[in-house]
Amino acid sequence: MIMPTRPRVLYVDNDDESCEMIKVTLEAAAIEVTCVSNSAEALLLAAKTKFDVFLLDLGWKDDNATELCTKLRNVFPKIPVVLYTGAAGDRERRTGLASGAAAYLIKPYSELIAPTVFRLVAGMNDVGRGRHTSQNYDQSHIRIRIPSLDPGHDSLAIWP
Repeated sequence: MIMPTRPRVLYVDNDDESCEMIKVTLEAAAIEVTCVSNSAEALLLAAKTKFDVFLLDLGWKDDNATELCTKLRNVFPKIPVVLYTGAAGDRERRTGLASGAAAYLIKPYSELIAPTVFRLVAGMNDVGRGRHTSQNYDQSHIRIRIPSLDPGHDSLAIWP
């Protein structure tokens, strides 16, 4: 029996404690995590290493995560981007999703990240098995509201 490979996530956040927390949380769910602290590092590493999902925090001081999301989607169109942020406003959500994000998750609800990663990776694998008809896989067609513990701050996710 062939063991499935662990999903690989590139997490971009300039806060070392957040990186460590996400790394511990996702590795406990059998997801491999690599952390970097800015757009330049993310683009450089993404060009050299295969990742299944890009996970971005929006709360940077010197960088713009939505711009990075757009760049990643342009260079790696088949790899989904998930925004994980404390910015819970409708404007931020719309901007994040418009930049090409497959999911927009609100901090501090880290328990939503692993299921989102597994769902997105499974969707990518379905494409490889011919379960979607479009050759250029477009993950923007389905939106699912993920209830959070805070009723006013459900996370909007786009899943294949």
